[in-house]
Amino acid sequence: MTEKPPAQRPWWRRAVASVFLWSYRIVGTLIILVALLIVFIQTGMFQNWARGIAIDAVNDVLLGQLVVDDVRIDLFRGVVLIHPRLYANGTTVLEAEELVISYDLAPLLQRIVVIKELTLKKPQIFIQRNKGDSLWNIDHIVKPSTDTTTTALPDFTIIVRQL
Repeated sequence: MTEKPPAQRPWWRRAVASVFLWSYRIVGTLIILVALLIVFIQTGMFQNWARGIAIDAVNDVLLGQLVVDDVRIDLFRGVVLIHPRLYANGTTVLEAEELVISYDLAPLLQRIVVIKELTLKKPQIFIQRNKGDSLWNIDHIVKPSTDTTTTALPDFTIIVRQL
């Protein structure tokens, strides 16, 4: 008795099966990597690092100084600054229990930044005029721009729904 060799599928079916298999593997790997990234973002190590980077970036454009005790980051819901304080010209301009910033991620794909809520809990705002130069303390918050050229408006929209 002679045995027949197994029938081999056509080359195009093997190619489609191979593409499907590799696509399945790549999508599965991406899902796992995104899940790991989301978990990593929730760690204290990442949040401490992100807090330092964000506060330094803000302070680079300020004459004053922004100080926070802690930052809680939730990728899908928002950011909470614990006990934010803003100093300018040697005085406290703003002090609050919390600053809550809630946002929507989906509109970012359409170049729209949507801030659902911007809330200051128990704010204390101090605005005063200096006797010597008659300037307000809030005049010393942001560094004056040294760039005098005009630039095009950014190609995105910012929407604040609740303040």
